[in-house]
Parts: sequence; structure tokens; C-alpha cells
Amino acid sequence: MSVTKFERELANKYADLLSAREKEMLKPDNAGYKWKRQKLESLYQNTVLKSKYPKEKLKNIEAEVQKEHDDQVNQSEQFKRVYKQNVLEKLQPTKEENSYKNAYKQQCWHP
Repeated sequence: MSVTKFERELANKYADLLSAREKEMLKPDNAGYKWKRQKLESLYQNTVLKSKYPKEKLKNIEAEVQKEHDDQVNQSEQFKRVYKQNVLEKLQPTKEENSYKNAYKQQCWHP
């Protein structure tokens, strides 16, 4: 099934709206994010209302875009977890460092 230019436009506007919603949820005190989300939501709704696009097709487009968005968020979260774990592992002292510190403490406190 080929995607029309209008369907791509709807999908892009909905993706922008989802992104704006996520940013607003992450920083609810930021009025700029709320304003942008409201603006994008209004723009999307106006486009949908003017187009008189069938609700069933619209729901399919929204569901597809939502799934893509969720997949991207999950990939991002997974990357963040792996990255954090790698950084924490690098910050952990090695056995050699621990043994050196212990030997130094023993030498300083018990000459």
C-alpha cells in the first residue's frame, strides 16, 4: 500500500506532537514546551478536521507513528542504561587500585 503525501504529512505532524508531549512530560515547569505542544496539537487537529480524513485510517496512522515513537524511546532508554552501566564500571576502582590503597593505609597507620 502506497502512502500519500497527505498521509506522510499527517504522520509527521503527529510524530512532532508526540515528541512535544514527551518533552513537556519530562519538563512540566517549562512553559515553552507546553506552548509548543499546544500549538502542535492545535495544528494537527485543524489539519485532521479540515481534511475529513476517515477516522479508521487516521487511527491506523496514529497507531503506526506511536509504535515508531515508542520503539525510538525504548532504544534511547536502552542506550542510556548501557551507557550508564559502562560509565559506572569505569568509575569502579580496579583490584590493583584497591590493594594499593589498602597497602598505603596500612603503611601510613602502622609504620
